Amino acid sequence: MKKYSVFLCIALVFLISGCAPDMAVKPGYDFSRIRRIAVLNFEGSGADGVADLFIMELLKAGFDIAERSHLENLLKEQDMGLSGRLDPSTVKNIGKMLGVDAILMGSVIGYAPAQKRVVYFALGDTPVITPGLLVVERGINYIVYQVDAEVSISARMVDVETGSVVWAARDSYRGFTTENALLTVVFFLSDSLKSVFPKKK
Repeated sequence: MKKYSVFLCIALVFLISGCAPDMAVKPGYDFSRIRRIAVLNFEGSGADGVADLFIMELLKAGFDIAERSHLENLLKEQDMGLSGRLDPSTVKNIGKMLGVDAILMGSVIGYAPAQKRVVYFALGDTPVITPGLLVVERGINYIVYQVDAEVSISARMVDVETGSVVWAARDSYRGFTTENALLTVVFFLSDSLKSVFPKKK
Protein backbone atom coordinates (compact mmCIF):
# COMPACT_ATOMS: atom_id res chain seq x y z
CA MET A 1 0.00 0.00 0.00
CA LYS A 2 2.87 2.31 0.87
CA LYS A 3 4.56 1.67 -2.51
CA TYR A 4 1.28 2.37 -4.33
CA SER A 5 0.84 5.70 -2.50
CA VAL A 6 4.38 6.76 -3.38
CA PHE A 7 3.75 5.85 -7.02
CA LEU A 8 0.54 7.95 -7.09
CA CYS A 9 2.30 10.95 -5.55
CA ILE A 10 5.13 10.81 -8.07
CA ALA A 11 2.70 10.36 -10.98
CA LEU A 12 0.69 13.39 -9.83
CA VAL A 13 3.82 15.53 -9.61
CA PHE A 14 4.70 14.63 -13.20
CA LEU A 15 1.15 15.27 -14.39
CA ILE A 16 1.03 18.68 -12.74
CA SER A 17 4.55 19.85 -13.53
CA GLY A 18 5.47 17.72 -16.55
CA CYS A 19 7.31 19.25 -19.49
CA ALA A 20 5.19 20.43 -22.39
CA PRO A 21 5.44 18.45 -25.62
CA ASP A 22 7.48 19.72 -28.57
CA MET A 23 4.71 21.30 -30.65
CA ALA A 24 4.31 23.12 -34.00
CA VAL A 25 1.18 24.85 -35.33
CA LYS A 26 0.39 26.14 -38.82
CA PRO A 27 0.67 29.97 -38.61
CA GLY A 28 -2.64 31.80 -38.83
CA TYR A 29 -4.74 28.65 -38.93
CA ASP A 30 -8.28 29.03 -37.55
CA PHE A 31 -8.86 25.99 -35.32
CA SER A 32 -12.46 27.03 -34.69
CA ARG A 33 -13.31 25.55 -38.11
CA ILE A 34 -12.58 22.06 -36.75
CA ARG A 35 -15.74 20.71 -35.17
CA ARG A 36 -15.41 16.95 -35.74
CA ILE A 37 -12.30 14.75 -35.73
CA ALA A 38 -11.47 11.25 -36.97
CA VAL A 39 -8.66 9.38 -35.22
CA LEU A 40 -6.65 6.85 -37.25
CA ASN A 41 -4.72 3.91 -35.84
CA PHE A 42 -1.20 4.88 -34.86
CA GLU A 43 1.80 3.14 -36.41
CA GLY A 44 4.87 1.57 -34.82
CA SER A 45 5.76 -0.96 -32.17
CA GLY A 46 3.50 -0.71 -29.14
CA ALA A 47 0.90 1.37 -31.02
CA ASP A 48 -2.05 -0.98 -30.35
CA GLY A 49 -4.69 0.93 -28.42
CA VAL A 50 -3.00 4.35 -28.70
CA ALA A 51 -5.77 5.69 -30.97
CA ASP A 52 -8.35 4.63 -28.38
CA LEU A 53 -6.42 6.47 -25.65
CA PHE A 54 -6.46 9.63 -27.78
CA ILE A 55 -10.20 9.26 -28.40
CA MET A 56 -10.82 9.00 -24.66
CA GLU A 57 -8.74 12.09 -23.86
CA LEU A 58 -10.25 14.14 -26.70
CA LEU A 59 -13.77 13.19 -25.66
CA LYS A 60 -12.97 14.31 -22.10
CA ALA A 61 -11.85 17.64 -23.57
CA GLY A 62 -15.20 18.06 -25.35
CA PHE A 63 -14.27 17.17 -28.94
CA ASP A 64 -16.75 15.48 -31.31
CA ILE A 65 -15.09 12.26 -32.50
CA ALA A 66 -16.15 10.13 -35.49
CA GLU A 67 -17.13 6.54 -34.66
CA ARG A 68 -14.12 4.24 -35.07
CA SER A 69 -16.06 1.39 -36.71
CA HIS A 70 -17.30 3.71 -39.48
CA LEU A 71 -13.75 4.88 -40.14
CA GLU A 72 -12.37 1.33 -40.21
CA ASN A 73 -15.11 0.12 -42.57
CA LEU A 74 -14.53 3.06 -44.90
CA LEU A 75 -10.77 2.50 -45.06
CA LYS A 76 -11.24 -1.22 -45.69
CA GLU A 77 -13.74 -0.54 -48.48
CA GLN A 78 -11.37 1.94 -50.09
CA ASP A 79 -8.43 -0.48 -49.56
CA MET A 80 -6.49 2.25 -47.75
CA GLY A 81 -5.49 0.36 -44.61
CA LEU A 82 -5.62 1.93 -41.18
CA SER A 83 -2.24 3.63 -41.12
CA GLY A 84 -1.34 7.30 -41.29
CA ARG A 85 -0.01 6.99 -44.88
CA LEU A 86 -2.76 8.95 -46.59
CA ASP A 87 -2.40 11.36 -49.50
CA PRO A 88 -4.31 14.69 -49.62
CA SER A 89 -7.03 13.34 -51.96
CA THR A 90 -7.68 10.38 -49.66
CA VAL A 91 -7.86 12.71 -46.68
CA LYS A 92 -10.47 14.83 -48.49
CA ASN A 93 -12.52 11.75 -49.35
CA ILE A 94 -12.50 10.58 -45.73
CA GLY A 95 -13.55 14.04 -44.63
CA LYS A 96 -16.52 14.11 -46.98
CA MET A 97 -17.67 10.55 -46.32
CA LEU A 98 -17.39 10.77 -42.52
CA GLY A 99 -18.37 14.40 -42.15
CA VAL A 100 -15.17 15.29 -40.29
CA ASP A 101 -13.09 18.46 -40.47
CA ALA A 102 -9.75 16.97 -39.44
CA ILE A 103 -7.91 13.68 -39.04
CA LEU A 104 -5.55 12.85 -36.17
CA MET A 105 -2.81 10.33 -36.90
CA GLY A 106 0.71 9.50 -35.78
CA SER A 107 3.33 6.99 -34.72
CA VAL A 108 4.85 5.45 -31.63
CA ILE A 109 8.47 6.37 -32.38
CA GLY A 110 9.99 4.87 -29.24
CA TYR A 111 8.74 1.94 -27.21
CA ALA A 112 10.55 0.11 -24.42
CA PRO A 113 8.05 -1.71 -22.17
CA ALA A 114 8.63 -2.04 -18.44
CA GLN A 115 10.44 -5.24 -17.52
CA LYS A 116 12.27 -7.02 -14.76
CA ARG A 117 16.01 -7.60 -15.06
CA VAL A 118 17.69 -10.37 -13.07
CA VAL A 119 21.38 -10.06 -12.18
CA TYR A 120 23.14 -13.12 -10.76
CA PHE A 121 26.36 -13.15 -8.75
CA ALA A 122 28.52 -15.79 -7.05
CA LEU A 123 27.62 -16.87 -3.52
CA GLY A 124 29.61 -14.88 -1.00
CA ASP A 125 30.17 -11.93 -3.36
CA THR A 126 28.83 -8.52 -2.41
CA PRO A 127 26.48 -7.38 -5.21
CA VAL A 128 26.96 -3.93 -6.71
CA ILE A 129 23.56 -2.18 -6.80
CA THR A 130 22.91 -0.41 -10.12
CA PRO A 131 22.04 3.25 -9.43
CA GLY A 132 18.68 4.46 -10.74
CA LEU A 133 17.05 1.01 -10.89
CA LEU A 134 14.45 -0.14 -8.38
CA VAL A 135 15.28 -3.39 -6.56
CA VAL A 136 12.08 -5.46 -6.36
CA GLU A 137 13.54 -8.72 -5.09
CA ARG A 138 16.79 -9.99 -3.54
CA GLY A 139 17.92 -13.59 -3.28
CA ILE A 140 21.10 -15.20 -1.93
CA ASN A 141 22.77 -15.00 -5.35
CA TYR A 142 20.60 -12.67 -7.43
CA ILE A 143 18.90 -9.27 -7.55
CA VAL A 144 15.75 -8.43 -9.55
CA TYR A 145 15.53 -4.87 -10.84
CA GLN A 146 12.47 -3.08 -12.20
CA VAL A 147 13.34 -1.33 -15.48
CA ASP A 148 10.97 1.56 -16.27
CA ALA A 149 8.99 1.80 -19.50
CA GLU A 150 9.92 4.51 -21.99
CA VAL A 151 7.47 5.69 -24.65
CA SER A 152 7.72 8.38 -27.36
CA ILE A 153 4.78 9.36 -29.56
CA SER A 154 4.53 11.70 -32.52
CA ALA A 155 1.07 12.95 -33.57
CA ARG A 156 -0.30 15.30 -36.20
CA MET A 157 -3.65 16.76 -37.24
CA VAL A 158 -4.56 17.24 -40.91
CA ASP A 159 -7.24 19.59 -42.23
CA VAL A 160 -9.35 17.45 -44.60
CA GLU A 161 -10.24 20.37 -46.87
CA THR A 162 -6.66 21.43 -47.61
CA GLY A 163 -4.75 18.24 -46.77
CA SER A 164 -2.35 20.40 -44.74
CA VAL A 165 -0.86 19.48 -41.37
CA VAL A 166 -2.13 22.16 -38.98
CA TRP A 167 -0.77 20.78 -35.69
CA ALA A 168 2.07 18.41 -34.89
CA ALA A 169 3.61 17.41 -31.59
CA ARG A 170 5.77 14.75 -29.99
CA ASP A 171 6.47 13.79 -26.42
CA SER A 172 8.25 11.12 -24.38
CA TYR A 173 7.77 9.74 -20.91
CA ARG A 174 9.44 7.24 -18.63
CA GLY A 175 7.10 5.49 -16.18
CA PHE A 176 6.91 2.62 -13.71
CA THR A 177 4.57 0.69 -16.01
CA THR A 178 4.07 0.59 -19.77
CA GLU A 179 0.43 1.62 -19.39
CA ASN A 180 1.38 4.61 -17.24
CA ALA A 181 3.96 5.77 -19.79
CA LEU A 182 1.49 5.51 -22.69
CA LEU A 183 -1.31 7.23 -20.79
CA THR A 184 0.93 10.09 -19.72
CA VAL A 185 2.29 10.81 -23.21
CA VAL A 186 -1.22 10.73 -24.73
CA PHE A 187 -2.50 13.00 -21.94
CA PHE A 188 0.16 15.67 -22.59
CA LEU A 189 -0.21 15.49 -26.38
CA SER A 190 -4.01 15.79 -26.14
CA ASP A 191 -3.65 18.67 -23.72
CA SER A 192 -1.31 20.51 -26.10
CA LEU A 193 -3.81 20.02 -28.94
CA LYS A 194 -6.59 21.35 -26.76
CA SER A 195 -4.52 24.46 -26.03
CA VAL A 196 -4.56 25.64 -29.67
CA PHE A 197 -8.35 25.68 -29.93
CA PRO A 198 -10.29 28.86 -29.04
CA LYS A 199 -11.43 28.91 -25.44
CA LYS A 200 -15.13 28.23 -24.98
CA LYS A 201 -17.09 31.10 -23.46
